[in-house]
Amino acid sequence: MTGEVFKKWTIEQLIPSVALISGKVVVVMDNAPYHSMHAEDSPKFSWKKAKLEDWLHKNKIPFGNNLTKKQLFEIVKPHLPSCKKYVIDELLSKNGIEVLRLPPYHCQYNPIEMVWGFCKTYFNKHILAQPSTKSKVPDLWHEALSKYTPEMWMNSVNHCERLIRDDWKRLMGNESVRDIPPIIISLADSDEESIASFTSESAIEIVQDNDQNERMDESSEDERMEIFEVQLSNECEVQGSESCSTAEILTVELVD
Repeated sequence: MTGEVFKKWTIEQLIPSVALISGKVVVVMDNAPYHSMHAEDSPKFSWKKAKLEDWLHKNKIPFGNNLTKKQLFEIVKPHLPSCKKYVIDELLSKNGIEVLRLPPYHCQYNPIEMVWGFCKTYFNKHILAQPSTKSKVPDLWHEALSKYTPEMWMNSVNHCERLIRDDWKRLMGNESVRDIPPIIISLADSDEESIASFTSESAIEIVQDNDQNERMDESSEDERMEIFEVQLSNECEVQGSESCSTAEILTVELVD
C-alpha cells in the first residue's frame, strides 16, 4: 500500500460511497504512512542545507550568510506549522467528511480491526477448500466480508467504546475531556507508526471475557470462529436496542 494508491481509492471509491449516506460521516483512521501524506512538506533537520535555505527564501524569512545547517534549522523551527496537514484529511474535509485520527499505537480503539480478524480467520479456514480459479481469492474475500453482519459490527463498536471509556476512567478518573487542553504529539521526522501485527487470533481474543481466554488458547481454528460468533451474538442480545453514538461512524482501513 502506498499513499498515492490510498488517495486514488479515497477519490474513486470512498467519497462516492459516503455521498450516499445521509447525515454526518466520520472516517476513523490510524496514522499509517499511507494515510499520512503531508499536504505540505515541512522542513526537517534531515534536509540538506540548500533545501532549508530554499524553504527560508520561499517563505521570505531572513537569514545570514555562511550559517551551518544547525543554525539554519534553529531559524526555521519557530516558523514550523503547529499542526500538520494531511492530503487525505483535506480531501475528505472538502467533501464534508470529518476525519478522526486514533492516537498512535492504539489500534484497539478501531472496531475495523475486529472485522479484519474475523474475515481473515474465515478466509484462511476456507481458502484451501476452494477450487483453484483466478477469481477464488476475491470471491472468497467478499464472502468473508458478507458474513460479518450489522449486528456483529454494532457489537464491535460497542466493545471499542467500552475500551475507550475504561481506559479514560483508569487514566483520567472523573475529569472531563473538555477540561483537557489540546495536546500535539510529535512523531519527529516521520509519521510512521509501528503498526502492531493484529492477527486474526488476537482480534478474536480481544472480545473474549476473562473466563474464556483459556478456552480460546486451547481451541482449534473452527472452534475459535464459533466462539467469536457466539460472543458477538450474546453481547448484541445484552446490548439490546441501546443506541451507540459511534455506530454511524464509517471506519476505514485497507488490507495490504
